[in-house]
Amino acid sequence: MKKVVRIICIVLCVGLILGLGYIVSRKMKKYPEEIEYSALRAFTDNGMYYARRNMLYFLDSATGESVVVCNKANCKHNTENCNAYIFGLGSSMLYYEDKLYISEFDSEVTINDEDDAVYKGAVQIREVEKDGSKVSILYSADEGAVFDMEMIDGILYFTTWKYHDGFKLNQYQLDCTLYSYDLRWRRLRVLLSYEGDAEHDNSTLHILNNKNKEKIYLTYGYKDSQRNRHTILLTYNIETHKDEIVADNLNTEYGKSFNIISTASGIYIETKELDNGVEWTVIYSCDADLQNQKEIFRIVDGDIYCMDRYLYAINTDYNKFFYQCDTGTVYLANTCFTEEGTYISDIYGLDESSDKIYIDGHDYTGMKPGDVITSDQSEQTVTGWTEFRDTYFTKLENADQNTVEAFDWMKWPEE
Repeated sequence: MKKVVRIICIVLCVGLILGLGYIVSRKMKKYPEEIEYSALRAFTDNGMYYARRNMLYFLDSATGESVVVCNKANCKHNTENCNAYIFGLGSSMLYYEDKLYISEFDSEVTINDEDDAVYKGAVQIREVEKDGSKVSILYSADEGAVFDMEMIDGILYFTTWKYHDGFKLNQYQLDCTLYSYDLRWRRLRVLLSYEGDAEHDNSTLHILNNKNKEKIYLTYGYKDSQRNRHTILLTYNIETHKDEIVADNLNTEYGKSFNIISTASGIYIETKELDNGVEWTVIYSCDADLQNQKEIFRIVDGDIYCMDRYLYAINTDYNKFFYQCDTGTVYLANTCFTEEGTYISDIYGLDESSDKIYIDGHDYTGMKPGDVITSDQSEQTVTGWTEFRDTYFTKLENADQNTVEAFDWMKWPEE
């Protein structure tokens, strides 16, 4: 009997030691300092992950070759059983500590024999090893989608939507939720939620890319019963778990839209503003709390993209420029001056430190703006940043200033 008791005690002690070791190792684990934000593509020091035709690929920056992200033996990469398969459309991803985090969704509405609309959907966030193996499902649902994801200190924050009180055809009262998934303890939590109703219709909840480790910036947007759009800017404090409204109605305070752009050199605010009937995309510099705002530039009805230490502004297929954030240097596309010439490829990402730029390498010679492309003709490729910049762009200071002053699609603030 004593021997049995002794064995039981030994087993319990070993279990306790192992359990304590597991807890200590989890507590001691260090996560990367960098904050990562989701996008259509995910970048690493060695290349770029992207989705094409429902398959996950990796473009190696050293070789310029793309490979399917699947290590399954004898896999032909043409079925849903492939490790690289991504279901649905509009997936987003981020890369963090040698793993890829992918959000996916798919939905279908059919009419049954009783003429009733039937909704079928699937949503999930997957954690995938960089070679496509060891998949873990961090979040799943049978309706809705994921808006945004952001990784801070080993915690994945993400926002989602679901139908309020179930699917109803042509009705969009949505419940929006902010979640956290703690990688250290493998735990999912609801942090913040907004329910849809007649005064909160067609709602959205977006995480803004301001890369602040103390609080998450979000926008909650909705339409009221009069179909007026409202957008609230708020923060969620990571330590205190409290949310706070920063601006009651961004549509009134900032114009038609509001976005935060975080670069390696600082934070910028992007808004859409009307001036004499013309819609301008306006960029302001600001501090970490979005204060001390100063206009940097504005372009007509344009799009702005964060590219490492640059902002990439696009007005048309020909009117484009790079703004170097730390120096204020502007590189104008050569086609700004000609409205024709060599097409500048779509740019996906920039890594200035390694002199690499990721672009669409497809030859679109002969195509004109507005031509319809009926299939995916893009070819993800990587090339030298300095050579690309000097081939297709000209420094503002080296351009003909009279021509630049005549541009009606861009403005710089007066000194």
